[in-house]
Amino acid sequence: MSGQSRRAVRAVAGRVARLAAVARGRRAAEPQAERAEAGQPPTAGSASVAAAVSAAVTAVPEGSRTVRVPDRLPPVPVDQDQLERVLVAMVRAAWLRTPPGTRVLVQAAAAAGEGRPDVLEVRVTDRGPNLAGEAKSWLLADPSGSDGGLPAAVREFKASGGGRITLEDNPAGGLVLVLTLPVVTC
Repeated sequence: MSGQSRRAVRAVAGRVARLAAVARGRRAAEPQAERAEAGQPPTAGSASVAAAVSAAVTAVPEGSRTVRVPDRLPPVPVDQDQLERVLVAMVRAAWLRTPPGTRVLVQAAAAAGEGRPDVLEVRVTDRGPNLAGEAKSWLLADPSGSDGGLPAAVREFKASGGGRITLEDNPAGGLVLVLTLPVVTC
C-alpha cells in the first residue's frame, strides 16, 4: 500500500472513530481525530484533559457550570474515553448535589514539581451539603456494583491505574472531587 493510501485509510479511520463516539453519546478526543485526519498515527495511551473536560461539562446545563481550564495542558497517560467517562460522572454527581441557582465549578491545572509539571489536577466543586466520614466514602463506592454513575466510573478508572480520585470539603459548603493524573513524560 502506498503512503498516500495509508494516509487516506488513517483519515477515514479517524472520521469513523469520531462518528462511533458520537453514536455512543460522547465526543471523540479532538487532538487524536486531528492527528488521524492529518495522516498521523494517534498517540497511544495519552489523553487531553482539556478535551475531556469540554466533553464532560456538556452533561449538565450550560448555565449551571463554570469551567476554568487552560487550553494547553500536558497530556496524561490514560485512555481518552475512560477519562471522559470519569469526568462526566464527576460533573454529574456534583451537579446533582448542587442547589438550583448555583454552579458547579470545574478547574484543571498542572501541579509543578521541580520546575516541571508532574501531575494534573481536575477539581469539580459542588455547593451541596457537606458530608462526613462514611458518607464521603459512600459517594465513591457502590456496594451493588450495578450503578453506571460515579461509583462505576471511579471503580473502572482506579482499576486501570489511571489516577487517583479523592474528596475534599469545600470551605464555602459542599464537596470537591479531585482527580489527580500523572502527565506524559518523554
